[in-house]
Parts: sequence; structure tokens; C-alpha cells
Amino acid sequence: MKPSMLRFAIGILIGLHIAGFCRGENVSVYYRASGVILNHNFTKEFFTKNCEPCRILADDIKAGFWKMFDFFVQFNLFGDSMLLNKTSKGIFFRLPSLGEPDINATEKEVLQPDENKEESGVYFIMVMRVEVNMTDPSKDFPVLKERIRNACWQYLRLVVHFQLLSTVWLNKTGFVFKELSETQVTNYLDLLKTKHNFESKILLRKSDDIPESHQNALSIISYVGCTLSILGLFFTILTITLSRKLRRLRQNQILAYLCVSLLAAILLFTFGINGMTGSDSLDVCKAMAALLHYFLLSSIVWMSIEAYNMYQDLVKVFDTTFISQNEFMCRAGVVGWIIPAMIVVITVLAEPQSYGFHVMDKNNETLCWMDADAFYGAFLAPVLLLMAVNAFIFLAVMKEIYNIPHMCEKNNRLSHFRATVSVFFLLGLNWLFAGLAATVGTLVFHYLFTITCSFQGFVIFLLHGILKKDFQEAWHVLTAKNRVMEMIRSSSFATPMSKTVSVSSQSTTFGVKERANPITLNGSTVGESGIQIQVNTSVIISS
Repeated sequence: MKPSMLRFAIGILIGLHIAGFCRGENVSVYYRASGVILNHNFTKEFFTKNCEPCRILADDIKAGFWKMFDFFVQFNLFGDSMLLNKTSKGIFFRLPSLGEPDINATEKEVLQPDENKEESGVYFIMVMRVEVNMTDPSKDFPVLKERIRNACWQYLRLVVHFQLLSTVWLNKTGFVFKELSETQVTNYLDLLKTKHNFESKILLRKSDDIPESHQNALSIISYVGCTLSILGLFFTILTITLSRKLRRLRQNQILAYLCVSLLAAILLFTFGINGMTGSDSLDVCKAMAALLHYFLLSSIVWMSIEAYNMYQDLVKVFDTTFISQNEFMCRAGVVGWIIPAMIVVITVLAEPQSYGFHVMDKNNETLCWMDADAFYGAFLAPVLLLMAVNAFIFLAVMKEIYNIPHMCEKNNRLSHFRATVSVFFLLGLNWLFAGLAATVGTLVFHYLFTITCSFQGFVIFLLHGILKKDFQEAWHVLTAKNRVMEMIRSSSFATPMSKTVSVSSQSTTFGVKERANPITLNGSTVGESGIQIQVNTSVIISS
């Protein structure tokens, strides 16, 4: 899949080539391996669309060949060249009696009903791509291709005795391993799909299922959204950092940490996810993938911390376990920064090869990310779990906001909608579209996930920055002529009580638990949750 398809597992993805690490040239060679697997029977189930034995057997075949290439690396078959990646372009099955299909045949082959009976053995065809980095491809590449082909035969005959795994025993006489030209691969794969409609099944949908016009549209949306999000997150962090008044609020501290982790994740997506080359690039790629995994997890965790803080303020108003703000932020820091790091460390210790080069699109683009097993267990599972908790809190918070008096009036509906969108993005519920896009694969979910995740940082800046009065006042203070005196005045929380203030349009936070130091801004009481609802009232405050 193209870089846009990585948005389906993890989202907001764009690809730019990183500079400064390139040394040598990447070249690819395609091979076709085929033969009969003796310890399996070809049954009627192999003719079905969702063939579970096909998927299991395809995974075992792929694992066996990758084990072979790992053996080649261990014994320095590639010499001065470096094996960057290896991937399966497709694994197909058919009756063993039919053997190898004619690559020039275009008519669809019809299997007769009597041939659907169970037959001893399974004929398989696997098309694989091997990507290598070498300093002088014109000189070394032809030699390396021949060396790989010969080494494959020696490995099967002498090392494993035609047994790729304990579940894959190959016949000795019918096995074929030969090179395919790059121009021949697409036609060959299309022929196999058209005639047999069998290939290895994977859970995540491939970008091949999305028309190229939609892939281009998704890429453009990602470029625009991520650019705006980077700017929005940067100015949000800058504003909170420079304004003492904003820094003292707990919800702004949480928001700043969320913006930092989200900004780091987007920057790593932008500048670190594309494949790199060179003798040291594999280690760099693994580091980039691990950091990207860490900051994505950290972003999700900080969204959950924001959800918990909002739940405490708007739903669980009377909290008998009140702790100080410093203690709360210390605990939040451990959860937001340490736990994601522990998950990354466990992933590395469990499988050191989880991070690295992975070919993930039909155009053979190499990306620095994680393999499928690590993706499901160490990323997608915790993300969806936290999003489920956040969804519950979102419903509870929305219920409290809907129950606010006067919220059903027409002139308050816009404010109500703004609060809903604000909480939705702040809690990161748009990441639920990632799971739907990855598993369901409907084009609508692809667009929903791409749009919401690409623009998430910008929406946070818009709804929690530009449109909030305390942020507007902070910018006014920071841009005033006498900045020093204005900043000193803005740090005071005292409210003048000697004069009468008339308020006709008031921004108020409802259902907020009373704090030791409530903040009053222009007649607006702002709680720790930071969710403001516009309510038209006429209030007279007098000393």
C-alpha cells in the first residue's frame, strides 16, 4: 500500500524522502517460487473466497521463505550489499494436477465439478520481492541475483531437506525458483488473480482496493491537513508556554503535553517514515519507527488523560479523592510518558525485528514502521481500548452538556455543536475511524479517518485556542506594547469587586466542580475542563 494506506492502521500519513542518509542505490529483484506441498490436501474449501486454510498455509509458506533469507544474511550471502526488505506480492493455490499456469493465457480457466474433490497435495505459487541496497548495481546486481537463486536450492536440499517449516513439506522434483522481470510481475499477478482468485488473506485492507484517483485525493488531504496541524499545534504550545496565566491551569498543561506528543508524531510521519538507504540506515529506520510508535501511543494516552480530567470536572463533580494539581500532573506524566515507553521496550524485547523496513504498497515503497503482528498487539489493540473508554466518557460529558438549562434554545445550538466537536477531537475519537478503515475498508471510512486525523491538530488549535477568550487575551498581552507590565498584570487572579459589571453575552462553564482558585475572565467562570458554552443572559454583578 501507498503511504496513504498506512493511515488505515495508525492514520495522518504523508511521505517525504528523508535527506542525508542515502548512500548507494536501492534495487529490487522478483522471484517466483512454486511446487507441491505434500503434507496438505487440496479440498473444496480452497475454492471458497474466505479460505481460512489458505490464509494459514500462506503465512507458513511466507515464514519459511523469510527464514531462508535470514539464513542468507547470517552467512553473508549479500556481501557488501544490504538486504533492506523482503515481501510477498501474492501466494496462490490450485489443484496439484494442474501445475503451472501459462503466463500468456488470458482466458479464465474453469475447474470442472469432479475436480473439486479432495486431492493429495496443494500446488502453490508465491511471488516475492527482495529489495537490496548496493553501491554498484550495474556490476554487482546480476551476480547477486544468480547467487540468491543458487543459494535457495542449496538451502532447500542441504539445510532443511525441502521442509520450509514443520507444516510445509515440498516435493523435491517439482519445485521451481526463478527470477521474474519487474515488467512481467504485474501481468503475472493479474493472470493468477483472474484465473484462480486465490491469494494470501490479510486482515488489513490493501491500497489496491482504492482507485488511484481516490488515493491521490487522500494524499492531498493529508498534505494540507498535516501542514495546518503542525502550525496549529506549534502555536498552541507556544501560547501556553509564554502565558503564565494559561500555564497555571491544569487543562492547559494537559493540552500542551498532548500537543507536544501529537506534533512529534506528525513530524516523524512526515520526515522519518519513508525508507532510507545506506549501511547505517537500518538502525536509523528502526529508531524512527520506535519513536513514531512511542509518540503515537503517548498522544492517545494524553487524550485519555484529558478525557479523565473532563469526566472529573463535568460528570463526577463532587470528588472525595481530591488531590493537588502538582500530584495529579505527576501521576499523569508517568501514565502519559512512561507507559508508552514500556510498551515500546516490551515490543523490542519480544521481537527485535518488529521495527524496520516494510514494503506496504503496490508500488513497492519501503516504509519505516512495524510488522503486522506488532502493529496489532502493540499499537492497534491499546489504541482501540483507550478509544472505547474515551467514547464512554464522551457520551457522559455530552449528556451533562445537553442537560444544561437553556441549551435547547435555538440561539445556543451553534455553541452546543462547537462543544461537541471540541470534545470529540480532544478525546481523539476520530481514531476509531482508523479501526473501521483498516478492517471494514469502506471508502467513506478512509476519507473520514484521513480528514479527521490530518486536521486534528488544527481543529484543536481552532477550538481550544483561537476561539477561547483566555487564549485571545494571552495573545493580546503578548503582542501589547508594554509586554512586561501586561504579563505581570495577567498573572494576577484577583477580580475587581469595587465596580458594577453588566454582561449581556456570557461564556460560562456549566457543571464544573468548584476549585480552590476558580478563574473569572470577563464575567466567565472557566473550570478545569476548559469547555465553554455560550449562553445569552443578562447578568448584573455588583460589589
